[in-house]
Amino acid sequence: MVPIVCSRTDGETSSAQIRYHLPMQKVVIASSVLLLAIVGCGKPEENFIGSWKLKPGASELIKDATQKQQLKMVEGSVFEISKEKTFTWKVQFAGMEVPMVGKWVMEGDKLKATIETLQGQPLDSVITMVPDAAQKKNLANLKQPLVFTKGDGKEIKMQSTLPNAPTFVLEKVPTS
Repeated sequence: MVPIVCSRTDGETSSAQIRYHLPMQKVVIASSVLLLAIVGCGKPEENFIGSWKLKPGASELIKDATQKQQLKMVEGSVFEISKEKTFTWKVQFAGMEVPMVGKWVMEGDKLKATIETLQGQPLDSVITMVPDAAQKKNLANLKQPLVFTKGDGKEIKMQSTLPNAPTFVLEKVPTS
């Protein structure tokens, strides 16, 4: 009830109580909308947590022969994105698994990942040790963040922040 104070024509005041009655249907609808809003407001990072692999054929999007060869080497590699804000990118290279580990942050609805180590060594140290200038440049490109965008729940998209970098689709790895 809401108290209302009214002035009368004789200068006196009086108070009254007015009851507001909402039809039950409106109360049920409003409550349902609020509940859906609360339940539907999961954290955006939940769309990215899990294991993902590059979709087969991703190298066909690349026109540069060297980049295409490099990408073919990592097709089938797995990204493991954890809720602890870390990730591991397990790349198969020359019959060996080469892990790259880093951290990620959310920026709006996008996950931004930065590689920090390559095979357990700080990325900057690995770059310094490589004598070949072309390989050094390729490794330095790994310092550029990777941006992941939400897909349809079974896929997400990944793109380097390097200029003109292609966008790749990653598939969710089924959990056993």
